[in-house]
Amino acid sequence: MARKVLVSLVSDQTIPNVELIKEFQNQVDYYYFISTEQKTAQLQWIVDATNLAQGKYEIIIVNAFDTADIEKKIHAINFGDDEIILNITGGTKLMSLIVNDIFKNLGSIIYYLTGHDKKYVKVFPSRGENVFHLQ
Repeated sequence: MARKVLVSLVSDQTIPNVELIKEFQNQVDYYYFISTEQKTAQLQWIVDATNLAQGKYEIIIVNAFDTADIEKKIHAINFGDDEIILNITGGTKLMSLIVNDIFKNLGSIIYYLTGHDKKYVKVFPSRGENVFHLQ
């Protein structure tokens, strides 16, 4: 059975991750966090702040500056028929670029939180409404 999953990139700025998790909390079945060894404290804060239960999320640890490592670890996940939402607000620029490309090819809906006026933007697909306000 297809799930709705939210994939988030973890970086020093944790608020955008928390905001989008809370925005979609009643729609999402499972969460993936793409992070690095250096961001475990930030990741734990996100999990604690959103009250995510153990077993409702998975952590993918990548080398933030190694494209092959990022690609290999994401391609190892079996998304099957899952409907995927991607939050590209966090991570390094390289992580964001690589992950954006991979998930675009999977037909994901990709969002970026602006950090201004409680807005987030649908980056992909570009059809339809693309600017939203956080609830």
